Amino acid sequence: MDAERLATRIKLSDLRLLRAIVDSGGLARAALHLNMTQPGVSKALAAMERTLGVRLLDRGRAGIAPTRYGEALLSGGLAVFDELRQSVARVLYLADPTTGDLGIGTTQPLALGFIPKVLERMRALHPGIRVHVTEGGIHTQLRQRNIEVGIGRPSVDGIAPDFAENTLFDDPLIVAASVRGPWARRRKLSLRDLQNAPWAIPPYNSFPGELITEAFRAEGLAPPIAQVTTHSLTLAFSLQVAEDYLGITARSVLRLNASNLAVKILPVVLRHRPSPVVIITLKNRSLSPVAELFIRHARQTAMELKLV
Repeated sequence: MDAERLATRIKLSDLRLLRAIVDSGGLARAALHLNMTQPGVSKALAAMERTLGVRLLDRGRAGIAPTRYGEALLSGGLAVFDELRQSVARVLYLADPTTGDLGIGTTQPLALGFIPKVLERMRALHPGIRVHVTEGGIHTQLRQRNIEVGIGRPSVDGIAPDFAENTLFDDPLIVAASVRGPWARRRKLSLRDLQNAPWAIPPYNSFPGELITEAFRAEGLAPPIAQVTTHSLTLAFSLQVAEDYLGITARSVLRLNASNLAVKILPVVLRHRPSPVVIITLKNRSLSPVAELFIRHARQTAMELKLV
């Protein structure tokens, strides 16, 4: 039997049943979740395996786990349910364009600066839309269909074939210090002046760390030996304010939030490669109207804030 004929014999309820068994770890718990009897779940699973002619689940002492055939079916089922949800979302959006739900992913610097500005704009114009924001793990969250749109940095190792990345704006690094510290009063500064100052910066083996290395080497300097290396912006800014450390972060963070952080951008030029912020989506995945609306607002916000 060919794939097309087999596909007509597999129903959405079959895919939902298989997912419930795997997620719950057993037939009995799946039956409870689906409001079925355990013999009914077992019978439906057996019928599905007979139809496909393969074993979908392995049963062992450790519990139930999908075979490679089960994994393949579940992977395709994830996309099927996602497209169904997107279709339902379009219907609801057409019925009432002022409401809807959206999952987005972003990074810590953008969550501190740019993303709140986009959400403020969205709320002012579309107060009924609910947005669920995840920080970090953008590519994994997209593949698992937990989010629709990511706003972050480009993939360091190149764009994976199942993703699309479109530039939103360039977000170069800047040097920052406490507004009350001695560096904030200087009108002219160079990296050479700051090389031996106390630094709280990202690790050099990270993407921003690579840009920092580029900037110092462009001035003929070795990167500074940082007193503190951290990915935490909360820690870095706390040290800058309390202990007069210097920090290096994305320009958008301070342009949009400096007054709330009690830090100041120092007049230092960092020469490094472009550092774009990109919109990340899954290829061949239909975006909901709310996701398309968010992307439009993100582009308009970037233009209004003169980040592009």
